[in-house]
Amino acid sequence: MKKFIFLLMTLSYLISCSTTTDTDSTDQIVGEWVWIESSGGLAGTTETPESTQKEVTLHISNNSIKQYVNGTLESDRPYNIERRESVIYGDTREMIVYDNGFRQIFSTTGNQLILIGDCNDCFQAEYVRK
Repeated sequence: MKKFIFLLMTLSYLISCSTTTDTDSTDQIVGEWVWIESSGGLAGTTETPESTQKEVTLHISNNSIKQYVNGTLESDRPYNIERRESVIYGDTREMIVYDNGFRQIFSTTGNQLILIGDCNDCFQAEYVRK
């Protein structure tokens, strides 16, 4: 009987543990975000709304990211948050993964969102919560 109770407690513990925090991570990024700047690429360029004459806004829901450029919907892409091996960092990170396979590492600090394409020579984009 003691072995059964121990086994049941161990199983319950293992089931309650999770390596993903999809809900918590999604809650961090859901909202409306205004683009501040992007940098990177092979040439190491920096782009801003002033330099590109583009006002970019992201509307992030629990399952899609809509990108508006100068008020016009440019894309509506479904996504998942998954833990994957990072190409640029070499460790496992939570990433936004799109249907086409493109991945972005994300981080939030206060009202700031940073999206980093997980590939060599990709761009990093900074947004502020609207």
